[in-house]
Amino acid sequence: MCGICGIISSENVVNNDIVLRMLSKMSHRGPDASDFWCGNNIVLGHRRLAIIDLSSGGNQPKQDPTHKNTITFNGEIYNYKKLRDSLTQYHFITNSDTEVILAAYATWGFDCVKHLKGQFAFAIWDEKKKLLFIARDHLGEKPFYYHTTNGIFIFASEVRALLSTELIERKVSKAAVVDYLKYQSVNGPHTIVEGVQCLPAASYGVYQQGSLNIHNYWNQRELEEISKKTSYPEVLEKIRHLFSESVKGQMQSDVPLGAFLSGGIDSSAIVAMMAEHATDAVHTFNVSFEDKRFDESTFANIIAKKYNTNHTQIDLSPTVLLDKLPEIMGSADVPSGDGPNTYMISQAVKERGLTVALSGLGGDDLFVGYTGFLRYDDLQKYSVFWKLPLGIRKSVSNVLHLLKQDNATNKKRALIELNHFSLEEFYALTRKVFSTEEIHLLAPQLDQKTDFLLENMRSWTNEINHLPLFSRYGMAELKGYTQNVLLKDSDNMAMANSLEIRSPFFDHELVSYVLSVGDQMKFPHTPKKLLVDALHPMLPSEIVDRKKMGFSFPWDSWMRKELKPFVDHSIENLAKRDIFDSRHLGQYYNSFVRGNPNILWSKIWLLVTLEVWLKNNKF
Repeated sequence: MCGICGIISSENVVNNDIVLRMLSKMSHRGPDASDFWCGNNIVLGHRRLAIIDLSSGGNQPKQDPTHKNTITFNGEIYNYKKLRDSLTQYHFITNSDTEVILAAYATWGFDCVKHLKGQFAFAIWDEKKKLLFIARDHLGEKPFYYHTTNGIFIFASEVRALLSTELIERKVSKAAVVDYLKYQSVNGPHTIVEGVQCLPAASYGVYQQGSLNIHNYWNQRELEEISKKTSYPEVLEKIRHLFSESVKGQMQSDVPLGAFLSGGIDSSAIVAMMAEHATDAVHTFNVSFEDKRFDESTFANIIAKKYNTNHTQIDLSPTVLLDKLPEIMGSADVPSGDGPNTYMISQAVKERGLTVALSGLGGDDLFVGYTGFLRYDDLQKYSVFWKLPLGIRKSVSNVLHLLKQDNATNKKRALIELNHFSLEEFYALTRKVFSTEEIHLLAPQLDQKTDFLLENMRSWTNEINHLPLFSRYGMAELKGYTQNVLLKDSDNMAMANSLEIRSPFFDHELVSYVLSVGDQMKFPHTPKKLLVDALHPMLPSEIVDRKKMGFSFPWDSWMRKELKPFVDHSIENLAKRDIFDSRHLGQYYNSFVRGNPNILWSKIWLLVTLEVWLKNNKF
């Protein structure tokens, strides 16, 4: 896992100092080595976190001595040994997965990405064709940001690195601010910075003669629902095999590794399967709280004891978090409604000598773990309701408003008043934090006509109409909240501590297969039964039958007490910016402080993180 960057110009000689500044900004992503390579009007840079082949032979940028192609690569290729064995015509010099990518490109060209299994973002300069080939992994686990203008193309693993070049105007995208307030993060390919974009997941790009062309290399259009002739035991066996192979592949490491263990089904499944493949005790880590509403340590201890793991419990108090807040917020590459939780556990894991940690991210998306799956299924049965005249539906909405006024009711009213019922409209509404009315109140000058999440979904939902209903909703989660919030924060906050996170549920072969499984097998009566049955008897009943909590901190209490001075200061500074209406923002925040249940802590925290990011990055 590393940090990559580069710049190419079609006309001018590239200044090496630009890449050196970007590398300096990403020192945390690669503390083990740093270097750059210069070509004709191109410089590629790399910061290395050594995990596979710890020798200097694994350092980058790396050049193929035969074909003269040069790569800078961030990530891990889990099937690199298998690919290496098949690429018999290539003369390998090192034992690194980086060199396998070079060999794959020399053999298959742009199609090399279709052979890779892992998490990756890389750029290859093809000396013969005079082009830059860039690519990002199937699920978007690794970031790739870029800016192009006037014959110059700049890229990096972080937005802050791009800003350090001083070639990009520090201008906030107002459309992105709206998206951020709605969905906790800016949906790709857009970013909070005007002119900076991210390469979409499962895409590659070709930059040549001042032009960038982007292509998708993996989609769900060709997937088909598993034949009704396939028995449930056969499906379970296939899922167990794919999951086992994914965990086994992601345990490859030449440095110590462990796992995050919340005690939920997903993280417990990861640890159980790791124990099956490990030769030594698995290292596991859990965060505990004094507030028992958020503490999952009891469940984590059950799994740790069952699989005899080397377990570490990290006790976290608001005082500790308060002391760390400047450090955490300063590590945020982009503003987000999430992140501190991942930062704290990543730091604790790194401090105990580990460099790699496996995570249970993705289980909810694949195995019907979110309540939104069932809501969508229920409402689908009553879709005829949206064929009623809008006037009638608004009357129903007004009755609800008279009966109760809270966040849940407001979302129901917005749902009733939709022009039509669709996956896109329903999912966007489900994941929305600030309502249209709230944004207009707090920032009346922002134009809300553009909705990046809806635009993205409308571009691919036709591809998945043939899939089972739960798979369609799962795709919305994967391409929406998971890619744009969870994976972005996971990479950012872990790499801030020079820790690599791996997520076995995001193996693209496993994802493709589970998306093909019919709804009845996925949810006959309880969530995640398909996963639980596939791993039976690895997960004890105490874990399977427990109430879902999710990995979160007691923010509401902390923000009204221990963290209140920090929050006060941030809101005061945000109110001075011309994006927001200072009077209404002040009233809104004061209402939260007084305990208004309709103003959730998550909304206030979004505002706080936005202000801190703007200040830290000199906007």
